[in-house]
Amino acid sequence: MNFSVHMDEKTLSELTQAAQAQGLSRSALLTQAFKQYVKQQQLMDKNNGWPKALIDHLKKAAPIKCPDFDDTSDLLQLKEIEL
Repeated sequence: MNFSVHMDEKTLSELTQAAQAQGLSRSALLTQAFKQYVKQQQLMDKNNGWPKALIDHLKKAAPIKCPDFDDTSDLLQLKEIEL
């Protein structure tokens, strides 16, 4: 199915250059980009709007270890300094 897309000259030029760099037609590049966009949106919808890559990262993130303040009392002691 064919349809028309209207865009400004700068965007059209960028599209043409990107398509040539990829060895694709402008139509093929737009189709590929749109499919990727739809897939990304579907993944975000499954994750309540959060990107899947971020959710995966947060699942692997190291836990933050907070110090036990009772064990750090030595940090609060003043040290003598020789002048």
